[in-house]
Amino acid sequence: MSKSPIVERFAKSIHRRLEVSHLWFRSFKRRLRDPTLPDPDEIFWIDPNLIVRHTNFIRSDRSVNPEDRVFDTVADKGKVYGGDWDISTYQFTDLAVYKAIEERILKGRDWSETAFYQNLSENISDRSPWRIRSRDDLDMRCAYLDELIISIKNDGFRLAHEVVLNGEERSIKHHRRFGNYVTVNISRSGEFLFQDGRHRLAIARVLGIQKIPVKVLVRHADWVTARCHYLNVNGKVDQDIEDKLCSIDSRHPDLQEPKNP
Repeated sequence: MSKSPIVERFAKSIHRRLEVSHLWFRSFKRRLRDPTLPDPDEIFWIDPNLIVRHTNFIRSDRSVNPEDRVFDTVADKGKVYGGDWDISTYQFTDLAVYKAIEERILKGRDWSETAFYQNLSENISDRSPWRIRSRDDLDMRCAYLDELIISIKNDGFRLAHEVVLNGEERSIKHHRRFGNYVTVNISRSGEFLFQDGRHRLAIARVLGIQKIPVKVLVRHADWVTARCHYLNVNGKVDQDIEDKLCSIDSRHPDLQEPKNP
């Protein structure tokens, strides 16, 4: 027997409340772990053209595609990692979906004519991204992207809780604090590297949007060290850090004092 609409709405409401409570608890634990870092749910408004290169994080499988070399958006949220994950020649504009969105907006090309669409349609399986399990699912996804393009073109880039597209059900991704945003990682030199939110970032760049809201998922350990010294968290610095401090732009969003959630 199917649930009544009232029971279904109540169950969803309880689920969302539990989900938000869990996210608040995780946020509180992260703040206790390192109160010197900005909260990972803090929003920065930046020029989307500053996000040039793609994150290059590889856990173990060296054959992983460049566009999949990213951190876990849940397990790695707010963490600090050393290593060479910030060294990459792969650019955001190399992504097939970026090229497809560019062709769609600037040339009016049909989605089915793009390499992005053709590749997805030829490789539909249970592991396909964005829950695409059939050609109909793919067409619905493209229709959603069209609506997203129109929304951003007409109304600009708004906060997550301010936008619910037709056919969307309000969920945690629309939450005022924990909603979905373009996500970046910060390299050892302070560069923003792409992590997640490729559709919105691609649309913003192609449309020439000047500022978009982003969240920072992971920071490089070297950047965190330099940042701490820049903000006078620690006193003694070695020569490498001293040299890096001289090149840091004081206007960098991540060099502002952390805000309380």
